[in-house]
Amino acid sequence: MPASFLTAILPMRQSMTAFARATEETARWRISVEMKSVNHRFLEIQVKMGDTLRHLEGVIRERLQAAVARGKVEVWLFVEALGESSSQRLDSAALAAWLQRLGTADPQGALGKPAWSDMLALPGVLVKEHDSEDALDAAVLRLFDAALADFLAMREREGAAIAAVLGARLDSMSAVLDGVVADLPQLQEKTAASLQERLRALQYEADPAVAGQALSQILAKMDIQEELDRLHFHIEEARKTLQQDGAIGRRLDFLMQEFNREANTLGSKAGDNAQSQASVELKVLIEQMREQVQNLV
Repeated sequence: MPASFLTAILPMRQSMTAFARATEETARWRISVEMKSVNHRFLEIQVKMGDTLRHLEGVIRERLQAAVARGKVEVWLFVEALGESSSQRLDSAALAAWLQRLGTADPQGALGKPAWSDMLALPGVLVKEHDSEDALDAAVLRLFDAALADFLAMREREGAAIAAVLGARLDSMSAVLDGVVADLPQLQEKTAASLQERLRALQYEADPAVAGQALSQILAKMDIQEELDRLHFHIEEARKTLQQDGAIGRRLDFLMQEFNREANTLGSKAGDNAQSQASVELKVLIEQMREQVQNLV
């Protein structure tokens, strides 16, 4: 494959789903190329073509492997001959040999001069000359390259669209976390007031130091600062990853697992209904992102 072509198709952020079709018709052939891809953990290539093109399969696979990192890719190549795909040429050596034989058989020319139509009908005088395989191969590969360029362009468009969706979901996650952080001081005040109210209800006058220690223990169990910090860190890491080219799907999939782990811990430590609801909202956003990430290379 030419270096300039490789440079043009090296992958940016790509979706694993795409479809492309290209056709070309000449005086002698009708050629068509189709390719599609769907999600797959690795790169799997299936090439379907007639036996006359089977010798091109290795080249086709090389070009796909150079341009595609992941996905199940299926390629179909069809070639249909239009009209007579061969011509004839005169074999002058065979004609001369036949003339020599006739001269030997009829040295006096008693049979008369043979007609050209009879001479051309003799075996080996007219030889069928098939179209050059190189010309057909070149046409097929040229069309394949065109289809591959469209195919990759669609993967990149879809990849960019998915990245935009993921970016919006990350913004929503940040907004949820900002709301949780903003409510923390009020939640701590409510927790302290609730503890004092419970003590009064029990008609128990606690030593201020003891009450303070009890409050500290309660707040420690409710402390979600570590989870908030890690979620913010993972959000920034995901944003950086979305700005990168090449294969980013597996890294994002790992981050989705980390998001989910921290959101679950946040829910288990929830100090009020607002934090519980925030945990649910985060998990919904994470699941939406996870489904989209499965489509990325």
